Amino acid sequence: MVYECEDCQKQWYYNVKKCIFCQGDVVALAPAKSTVRGITKIEIPSPGHTRVPYCDLLLEDEYGNFEIRKSFSDHEVGDMLEAESRETKKVAKSRTVGIVGAGTMGSGIAQICAQTGYHVLMIDRHEETARKALIKIDKALSKTTKDELKQEILSRVKATTNLYEMEHADLVIEVLTEDMELKKEVFKELDSECSADTIFRNQHLFSLCN
Repeated sequence: MVYECEDCQKQWYYNVKKCIFCQGDVVALAPAKSTVRGITKIEIPSPGHTRVPYCDLLLEDEYGNFEIRKSFSDHEVGDMLEAESRETKKVAKSRTVGIVGAGTMGSGIAQICAQTGYHVLMIDRHEETARKALIKIDKALSKTTKDELKQEILSRVKATTNLYEMEHADLVIEVLTEDMELKKEVFKELDSECSADTIFRNQHLFSLCN
């Protein structure tokens, strides 16, 4: 949402009660639209393993403002997307993503989500696997990230063996081995533990590259 002063036409991406320049009344404008101006595909480095991709989108809104937005969805240059307000971004990044499976793919997705600003619950039946996933994320971040930022990112990732903790997740991504009976059992448990508003996705959500 964009807010504009009725008197001097100054604009903001967050709600202000009065214009800080002229003290005029501020009104909400119709939601802005952003145009995709550029796309950069990013892959989490994992030599010898499948890599997990996402995209950085360079967006320009109808007011000429630019931003970079991360996305797991495919887009093309010229696509129109609804612009996000600062409040929307803040709320989105306070949400929790649950990762079921702490293998190579699971730890890669967990790292991406944490770097983007989301809280992450990474679950695995084996405590040792969950612990090793945290170490793997730590090592990967150490190659490209300063220690202070790395610690901030790691603080958003929690590894657990308790499926009931997924009750706090807004989105759950399943990345288990291709065992259909196991998947059915896990999703049955998730259905009983998670909120009715929780979104479930499996690993085929992602277009994976070798």
